[in-house]
Amino acid sequence: MLKAPKGTATRPTTDRVRESIFNIIAPFIQGAYFLDLFAGSGAIGIEALSRGAKKVVFVEKSKRTASGIRANVQMFGLEDRAEVLVGDVWSHVPKLMDFDLVFADPPFDCGFVGPLLDLVETSGILKDQGFCIIEHSLKESPPQALSGLSLIRQRRYGSIEVSVFRKEEKQNESGNMSR
Repeated sequence: MLKAPKGTATRPTTDRVRESIFNIIAPFIQGAYFLDLFAGSGAIGIEALSRGAKKVVFVEKSKRTASGIRANVQMFGLEDRAEVLVGDVWSHVPKLMDFDLVFADPPFDCGFVGPLLDLVETSGILKDQGFCIIEHSLKESPPQALSGLSLIRQRRYGSIEVSVFRKEEKQNESGNMSR
């Protein structure tokens, strides 16, 4: 059983939503570099490791919660494939590069979904053809027009929605696709 912080500061992803996310991204996890933003207990990233992700980086603002992620990673013997960064997502993301999969579960109804997608789109954090999965409330839908990310799937689970985006390949000056 994963250690999770007590109180209402974190909102764990439900089993049903987690299962759905992994059904969508399962073919892309093996050997992937995975980023878990607003990581909470680390359950999503730990499951990615258990399904064959090469490395997971967890970003969590709360020192106490990040300590719980470290304990969970250690409990499963995954320390060599996990890194826990303590601090604000907004300051860590610009320093990170080249992930195959980015999962974010920001605090609900705080206006984070649009700015987070903008950051993912412009920061270089996500590889071409990589996936960004955001768990959010129905009240805070992602923007419909994004130049470098395509919305490929949305699923609703009560008051929760999961939006899956794929980063488009960049074209070089001659119009050819580059990787």
